[in-house]
Amino acid sequence: MEDCTVDAAGAIVSGCPAGAVGARIMRGSELERPTRIWLLRFERKLGELRLPAP
Repeated sequence: MEDCTVDAAGAIVSGCPAGAVGARIMRGSELERPTRIWLLRFERKLGELRLPAP
């Protein structure tokens, strides 16, 4: 479906498989969407952080 092109009204213009009359976006399965986003905040800039000496 990545090659399908639609006009402003949502009608298929080109690039879809033969016989396609419509498409919709749906949520993928758990196996298709394993990406996670982690946001970490530190009190100081990372460049200012140092590991303790052994």
